[in-house]
Amino acid sequence: ATSSNCIIFDSSFFSDPESELIKMHQLIESGTYLADLNWHRLSVWQELAAAAFDPPERRVALADVDQVTIDYEKGNPAQALTYLGWLASRLKWEPTSYNFTSGDYDITAITFVGPNGREIRAELAGIPITNPGEILGDLIGLRLTSSNLNANCCTILCSETTGCMRMEAGGSAQACRTEQVTAIGDQKAEFLLAQQLQRWGRDVLYEESLEVTAKILALRTA
Repeated sequence: ATSSNCIIFDSSFFSDPESELIKMHQLIESGTYLADLNWHRLSVWQELAAAAFDPPERRVALADVDQVTIDYEKGNPAQALTYLGWLASRLKWEPTSYNFTSGDYDITAITFVGPNGREIRAELAGIPITNPGEILGDLIGLRLTSSNLNANCCTILCSETTGCMRMEAGGSAQACRTEQVTAIGDQKAEFLLAQQLQRWGRDVLYEESLEVTAKILALRTA
């Protein structure tokens, strides 16, 4: 680290993602410049979620979002945790509790408090997949909604390989904006590495997102 400009890694290969993501944040705090190739696999999910709230009437409703569900391929929660860190960092949510339950589905329940004092509940679900892709832990689906039935914020994103059945079956009295996510180009590490080598400068958005992810994971032992 002391003799390099940047450490490039791929968190989809982490054997203990929760502990290793905390270590990555500690390296950033010590002044090390890091780049996670797995972070770039989230870009389409981030862009579609942001675009869903571009209309002024929906942008106002962002403050009403207090229920988040993220499904990912069971085996590595790095993408789901980093994505949740990005979402929470953008909406200024502070994590307050963390609870993990292992089983057929790995369920992680996380609560936050928003800037308006509203409690936000998030659930990360590791879904067993018969034929998982090359990238362990890819996102499968996302649902953002509200306990305020009048809020115009319900948003569902899901990968085209699995459809939106589980997310749509979650139940909501709100009309939901639903979109399928098509993975961008080649998500393999070699392709992303070639792109990363053309980038210069720190990724502030990633660092801010990982900071919140580390706060979430610190609650495991709190």
